[in-house]
Amino acid sequence: AGYYEGYAAIEARIAGPAAAATPRERAERFAQRLFALYEDVNAPKSFSDFGVHRADSKRLAELTMSQRKTNLDLNPTPFGEAELSDLLDHVLM
Repeated sequence: AGYYEGYAAIEARIAGPAAAATPRERAERFAQRLFALYEDVNAPKSFSDFGVHRADSKRLAELTMSQRKTNLDLNPTPFGEAELSDLLDHVLM
């Protein structure tokens, strides 16, 4: 189990069966499709485009856990407070 297997299942539902595709390959295709969608709709590419910066990370994590934990629990890969904090540390400038 892990990151790749969870997103591989989503990609399989989108694309259908693929010959000789590993879970990692499927997960990478899912990521490519997601990033292509962001490009197609001209979505912001960083939180700073929304006015959110590293100084806001603690408050953002608190709000996310208090308001969206149910959504996080639906993620195909376990994603809790520790994972959220790690993600915010990497994406906020």
